[in-house]
Amino acid sequence: REAAAAPGFVYSEGIKEALKGKVWDRALLDAWLTDTIAVAPKAQMVYFQDDPKVRAKLIRYLESLK
Repeated sequence: REAAAAPGFVYSEGIKEALKGKVWDRALLDAWLTDTIAVAPKAQMVYFQDDPKVRAKLIRYLESLK
């Protein structure tokens, strides 16, 4: 689905600006989980996950919610 576009959710301007026109896919999710600030420099929500195995599990979980 489109990034930063969930109905009813309030996104920071930094996230909306950085993710405008992007769609969540494996590559974007992996980049986001690896270094949120690199994807959205003005993001207020910051999460880092150095372990690629944990990132892959998180992505598989998110995909299962479709």
